Order: sequence, then C-alpha cells, then structure tokens
Amino acid sequence: MLCKTLQAKIRAGLAVGALLAGSPLMAQEGCDPTLVAETSAGAMVRLTLSSTCHAGQNVIVHHNGLMISDTLDGAGMMILAIPALTETALFMAEIGEVGAVAVATAEVPSLSFYDRVALQWQGDTGLELHAREFEAEYMTDGHIWRESPQSMDRAALGEGGFLVALGNDTIEGGNRAEVYTFPSATVSGSGSVLMSVEAVVEETNCDQDVDAQALQVTSGGDLMVRELNIAMPNCESVGDLIVLGALVDDIKVGSN
Repeated sequence: MLCKTLQAKIRAGLAVGALLAGSPLMAQEGCDPTLVAETSAGAMVRLTLSSTCHAGQNVIVHHNGLMISDTLDGAGMMILAIPALTETALFMAEIGEVGAVAVATAEVPSLSFYDRVALQWQGDTGLELHAREFEAEYMTDGHIWRESPQSMDRAALGEGGFLVALGNDTIEGGNRAEVYTFPSATVSGSGSVLMSVEAVVEETNCDQDVDAQALQVTSGGDLMVRELNIAMPNCESVGDLIVLGALVDDIKVGSN
C-alpha cells in the first residue's frame, strides 16, 4: 500500500537525519548540498537548499513524517516555507535518485501557541483540507481552504488561521500536502474550528481507493498521525464533491 511505502521512507529518512543532525551534508564526492533552516513568524521555518551540481533535480523534504516534493532551480537552489510540527524541528532534503542528503534543525518555541493540521498524499488525488473557524459557513471569511488560504500574519496576530499548500504539482506522483494553522493560545473567543477532508471526484481518482495521511498537533501537545484510506465514488459521479468530516479532529478553542 502507498501509506506503508510512505512510512518506510519516513522511517529511513528520520534515521539518516538523526545520524546527521550535527552535520550539514552527506553527498557524493565533490558535491556538497547544504540546507539552512530559519525560524519565522507563525511557527514557520524557511528552508534554503543549495546544491549546484544537482540543478533541476527533484527533492523530497522530510519533517516529522511530513514529506514534500519540489525541484531545484537552474542554479541548484530551492526555498520553501514549511509549518513546523515540533518545537525542535529536524528537516532532511533527499535529492534526486543519487541519494544526496542535507539536514538542518531549527528551534520553534512559538509552536506551543498553535494548533496545526496537515493532510498529505501522493499524486493527483483531488483531496482538499477545509477549516471553518467558529463554525463559519462555507465561502465566508472564516472558511479557510486552498482558494481562500488567508495570511500567516492573521495567525501571528491572533486573529485567525491560515493554510499553506506544499509540493510541486508538476511532479508526477509527487508528495503534496496542505497544512492549516490556528492560533489557539492567542485568539479571542471560544468555540470550535470544524475540520474536514473533501475531495472532488475526477476521472483520475473515481472508483479508486485513495491513500493519504493526517498529522495533527495541538498547542503544547504531541503529534498525532492517522492513516486514511478513502473509497472514491464511481466514475458516474465525476464533478461531485464529497465531504469526509470524521477523518481529522476538530480544533477546540477556549476563551483567552
């Protein structure tokens, strides 16, 4: 199964990362990829990968089970902004098929102020992550999804959440994710953020089982991982939208 393959790659990647945590690179002779991790607002981490001898090659970035596919540019550079899932955040970049690896760590103490939900998958699945803050109606300001992701500043100021889409959708079978962040410790008011996984039935996913994975961290809590296997409707339903509300937990918000 796809999820088992993902788990095996994640375990292998984290094992290598643990061995290399004090070193910036492991690469073929004469080629030194480097990865720099810098903490930014909203418990985000800016990653800068440089590997001039691997220009144009695909990269998989690993972070505590999260896997993202992207591509080095013509100069061998790649910059990503990734939501941290742990306060001591370890990142590993796996470059192309040659197995060159670079690792970096960042301290993200502000993660304790946020709840974070990630949905990840491989390829073109039609999956979407939706958040409805304080039970907002669809297509209103409190409905956060890929077409209305809001800004990181909104969360940093304690006004509401934001969503980031990760992964290069031009890479066939690439690792993609959507990550929603909510400032549970600083937002005013109380109630719930209603979370759901939704999917558009398309010719590429109809009448198939779609594998995905949900990763969820509560403010000051542990990371929880849930394997998802979604049976998509038959191809007569192409164009329909299905709502899968029980696959990720709602976020409970207390009064601050």
